[in-house]
Amino acid sequence: MNKKKILVLGGGSLQVPLIKKINEMGYISLCVDKNPEAIGFHYANYYKAIDIVNREKCLQYAIKNQIDAVLTVATDFPIETVSYIVENMKLVGNNVKVAKLIKNKYEVKKAIYTNNKNTSIQFFEIKNSEELNSVKKQIQYPVIVKPVDGSGSKAISKIEDEIELEKAVQKAVESSICKKAFIETFIQGEEYGVESFVDREEVYVLGIMKKHMTKYPNYAELGHCIPSGLSQLVENKIKNEVKRAIKILGIQYGSVNMDIILSDKNEVNIIDVGARMGGNLIGSHIIPNATGVDVMQNLIKQSLGEQLDLNVKTQKNISTKILNFGPGIITNIDNIEELIDRKEVIDIVLNKKIGDEIGEYRTNADACGWVVVSKETMQKTEEFAEQMKENIRKKFEIRRVK
Repeated sequence: MNKKKILVLGGGSLQVPLIKKINEMGYISLCVDKNPEAIGFHYANYYKAIDIVNREKCLQYAIKNQIDAVLTVATDFPIETVSYIVENMKLVGNNVKVAKLIKNKYEVKKAIYTNNKNTSIQFFEIKNSEELNSVKKQIQYPVIVKPVDGSGSKAISKIEDEIELEKAVQKAVESSICKKAFIETFIQGEEYGVESFVDREEVYVLGIMKKHMTKYPNYAELGHCIPSGLSQLVENKIKNEVKRAIKILGIQYGSVNMDIILSDKNEVNIIDVGARMGGNLIGSHIIPNATGVDVMQNLIKQSLGEQLDLNVKTQKNISTKILNFGPGIITNIDNIEELIDRKEVIDIVLNKKIGDEIGEYRTNADACGWVVVSKETMQKTEEFAEQMKENIRKKFEIRRVK
């Protein structure tokens, strides 16, 4: 019997666990990425350097290799390409219409918040100075400005008044693939991540995670922890809002990652939606270790039309920390493996190597990797995560660049 072939769009470090899982399950893994040195190529059975946003080239590669499924995780860029291949090859997955909607933060916000009672929420899509000037007088500050199709905390600015608005919009437009900026109301509150899985009409909320973020002006993630520390009542409120949004957006398959801000009055504000497994080890490490639900295995099975297992089997305290050790050039990394015991120190994942230059931490691209830990209480887990981050830092030798 011929083994089924699964194409992974993206070959970065966050796609490696998916490629490994495909191999582990006995299927044939294929991978494309525009970077000919992509780390994922070392693990895939077959690979080719193709830009993952070039949907025609990716489709031709998929047809040539007669794939049975196509997936991506932890990145928004190839979402539309995945759906394009799904539609053309009649595979399992979301359609292009849904993919296009999800990639546009403005359209997502408009869909979720149309007829919403919270009139304090504002959002605008801007592509040039003329459009900005037409809405300037409507804007209530402070606001967040970001690329309309961005990810990874890139080109995000908090703006307090009109003086800095135009510069922030220009930066967001330049960082956007479709050259548009998104302006939305800044909401004061605590940020959480929500990971869900959709199987046609059923939405399973797998986990609500407390997020740790850098301070203004960067708003980059520093880590997650689960359980969230919220009451069951508040978690249920979040779950209801997430399920409502998923149905409105028309997502029918796969993982859905959302970022929300919970206001002081426990109002749930959805600030970002990704129709894919969460990055920063959410789907590959956090959810599986916290709940026993193997997200990637379910993604693979669903893409092939096989039976899923989304039943929660355990409840563990999990904390992750991003290893933000820059700026500088990595001149040496001592034996990291000796710190991993698979029980308390569940894993340490590096995405940098000796010789790489790392920037001051502003986005996920500046991270050296992640550490994943667990202890008997959430407080101990969080404290241990910080301790392990410092232990790992001592394993790195970084030469500062002037």
